Amino acid sequence: MASSHPYLDCSCTQLPVVYCLICLLAFKYISRMTAPPSIAHSPFDDTTANTVLRSCDNVDFYVYKEVLKLASPFFDTLFSLPQPAPAPVSDQDSTTEDEFSPEGLPIIPVPEESGVLDYILRICYPHPNPEQLSSLFLAERTLIAALKYEIEAVIEIARDDFIREGSKSPVQMYMFSCRQNLENEAQIAANLLRNSYNLAGWGKPSPTNADFVRIGIQIYSDDFGQLPAIYLYRLLRHICFDDGGPFCVCDTSVDTNAQNDDESHWDLSTELQAILTDYPADIFLQSSDGIIIPTHKIFLRVASASSILSQSKEADCPRRNGIPMVKLQHPTDVLTKLVRACYVPLDHTARRLHVDDDLRLFHAAQFYNMRGIAFAAKSRWLSNVAADSLTVYMVASSNGWTEEAKRAARDVVLDEISICTRRVPEMNIGGTARHYYALLKHSDALKQGLQAVKQY
Repeated sequence: MASSHPYLDCSCTQLPVVYCLICLLAFKYISRMTAPPSIAHSPFDDTTANTVLRSCDNVDFYVYKEVLKLASPFFDTLFSLPQPAPAPVSDQDSTTEDEFSPEGLPIIPVPEESGVLDYILRICYPHPNPEQLSSLFLAERTLIAALKYEIEAVIEIARDDFIREGSKSPVQMYMFSCRQNLENEAQIAANLLRNSYNLAGWGKPSPTNADFVRIGIQIYSDDFGQLPAIYLYRLLRHICFDDGGPFCVCDTSVDTNAQNDDESHWDLSTELQAILTDYPADIFLQSSDGIIIPTHKIFLRVASASSILSQSKEADCPRRNGIPMVKLQHPTDVLTKLVRACYVPLDHTARRLHVDDDLRLFHAAQFYNMRGIAFAAKSRWLSNVAADSLTVYMVASSNGWTEEAKRAARDVVLDEISICTRRVPEMNIGGTARHYYALLKHSDALKQGLQAVKQY
């Protein structure tokens, strides 16, 4: 159910109820392997209630549906779905003990710990609010749950606790806020960090690129890890130059600047019509979006597409007019380029229609172990972006191209300005904060080495 609350605009609040139910079922089966459930403290030990929430650490909370429906649009939708009939106590056995309480009430497993669930429910119930959350971890977990269940009263209180505890660890607060798309909280954390470094002020020299690199190395932790590199970059820009925000916007758009490239506009069905007329297709490839592409086994065999060919030989492989039809995991536009590359060698000097075409072709070819096409796509991509060392570094690092990443990192560092002033789309997707941190470390080491040489 939609909400107008400003803190509900994060991805975790937009999960379909059906998806959440699937998660709840998973926790139900996990709970079977744990110790017998215990009962929560008052007032959630009232066995006259009409449903039970079971936490992930196996604590049962006896609650009233009516209270949850009033407090949470999520539970209002959940309880509007068909509910299991209460099980008579005399009919319960080992197969129903995880679905119904000893009183015959339906049990709903939830992924939250008992401490988080207790905190949330006490705010929903007509009782004095619980004490403030005493750790950043608990504040994070509670805020996640409140956002997921769309409980506005809990969101406001948990947010205040999160900001209070997060101000003690602003880096962790910033990372969490970025993960949960909490722009206001990310801004608060970024301001706290900027004030702590206090680089700007009357009579102080302007921050330098060296400050940018130094601070990046200092504030990085493994928790940044798989966050997109853009989040670390924006934070450093804010600390050093006060121009990094907004912080939680991750631009995943594709550069669609068209090139005058006949190859990019190649139509598979038209181009192969003459070949297919004289030599009918002996295998069909079905894309993930349901489009069927006719082709020939001999060309797939030459391209080393053995994984695709082996699927066509399986007994359960579907057939169309007696011809095997292999269902693949890539969309039509990618498979079209992949099939074309089986017939026509890639031209390394050709320009691309979209910036990521060759990368997508590389990943698809690598997925199906078509090494020749993967190598050609990688080579063409590198030749077309060779002048943009930061883009090369981000893509090479995320794909494990060690030598290319090293060369690109050297070029970025030698261009002293670019590491602190440039951002590329690959910092939003693929390139992680860990990769960007490695670039900062490389820059710092090279500059220290140059200073040592000068002193010598």
